[in-house]
Amino acid sequence: MLKIGLLIIGLGIFIIAMSSSKYSKSEKDSRKVGVAITVFGIVFLATGLDSSGRASFALIGITFGGFMVYAGVEEIKIILKCNQTVDAKLEGFIEKTGRSSIYFPIMSFNYNGRKYKIKSDNSMYEGAMKLYQDSEIHTVYINPNDPSQMRYNRKPSIYIYTGFILGLIFLIMGLKVLITGRI
Repeated sequence: MLKIGLLIIGLGIFIIAMSSSKYSKSEKDSRKVGVAITVFGIVFLATGLDSSGRASFALIGITFGGFMVYAGVEEIKIILKCNQTVDAKLEGFIEKTGRSSIYFPIMSFNYNGRKYKIKSDNSMYEGAMKLYQDSEIHTVYINPNDPSQMRYNRKPSIYIYTGFILGLIFLIMGLKVLITGRI
């Protein structure tokens, strides 16, 4: 267990080191992955030395819950940053298929004398997409400091709230088991 935990931590630190701009185009995302793997390794070491199921519960609760809370906080931060309204032209949609299709609108707009054409990070289902095509110009929300961050609405989805709350519950329960040793 000790070797596995140290290997996981080493992998995380390696990814953090390799995420510098010298080696990676998307250093911010790579660094986040490296930090997540390193934290997972530390939690694994802290809990994996116990042979009971409590250690596994704590490990899963802390890592799964922490990831969900982190994702919710990051989404809320983006929503808060995208507070400048601009009029944008709907250029089309990118379709992602799975069990049901979801669509990401592509919008073009001018901001501070520069033209942007951006795929929104907000997804929508077919019914909403059909309503969205009714007019050509739409009000969208951008981050004034980075206009490439754009949202077609500022409402977090129910999935963000649900994931954040469930993640918080898992995180608290995992930490409780780690600290007290009881479920």
